[in-house]
Amino acid sequence: MSDDTQTRKTPEATLREGALKATIWRNDGEKGPNRITEYTRSYQDKDGAWHDTHTMRENDHLRLSHLAGRAHDRVMELKIAEREQRKSKRQDRGRDQERDRGRER
Repeated sequence: MSDDTQTRKTPEATLREGALKATIWRNDGEKGPNRITEYTRSYQDKDGAWHDTHTMRENDHLRLSHLAGRAHDRVMELKIAEREQRKSKRQDRGRDQERDRGRER
């Protein structure tokens, strides 16, 4: 396995709108996690092989706009779920600490 394959990440979400695709990636940075969305259009060449491009045609713009709105909504859902998970972990730690204090008495 190459180093590139070992470090490759799995997207958090993939959304489609016809031939258009939005791939949402999570990046953990110094200031916490952030998400990057990559937009591509799939097409088939003359030999029938499938490819992705970042170039959009004029009739893709409206679909891309709709897809971007859906991607935004999905990123917000992921952020909310992440926030709720952190909150739940803090509450669990608080209950554990209270239980431990009760045992010490």
